[in-house]
Amino acid sequence: MHYFKNHFGLIISIYVALFMSVSMATVGVLWNAAEAGIHLENWILNWGAAFLSFTLVSIILPVKMIGDKAAQALKLKEEGWGFFFLSNAVRTLFFNTVVTIVLTGCGMGFDNPYLWAAIGAQILPMYIISFLFSCVYEKLAFRIACSILGQPPYKVGD
Repeated sequence: MHYFKNHFGLIISIYVALFMSVSMATVGVLWNAAEAGIHLENWILNWGAAFLSFTLVSIILPVKMIGDKAAQALKLKEEGWGFFFLSNAVRTLFFNTVVTIVLTGCGMGFDNPYLWAAIGAQILPMYIISFLFSCVYEKLAFRIACSILGQPPYKVGD
């Protein structure tokens, strides 16, 4: 999440990246368990790659602003659930695409001739999973940031 305007946003970004990377790494390892088995090393590799991917995307791209602008373009109320879900759907699209490519590449090898076919097979289910997780995790991270710093200096839609 591109909240890096202040400490409140930084806390939200870090916690969302942490929660999402743990979830995506776990799903990735379980997804491939039939072929590769479940190994702690695979989970650690997936977690590290996912956390780095989430963090870099949130630093480089203003995905929160892009998601909020998309929801505002449809004239949704910033306090409403429609705004929250649409904004999260757009952000998840960026995060999910990058993380799915990275995790699939780490699992199969980036030089595998079937890499893009595997990414195509995994991108939609992983998008649905990551969208559901991100809706919960953003609210959880917001509460954590509020408890650490007190009330936020701005609305979540800023």
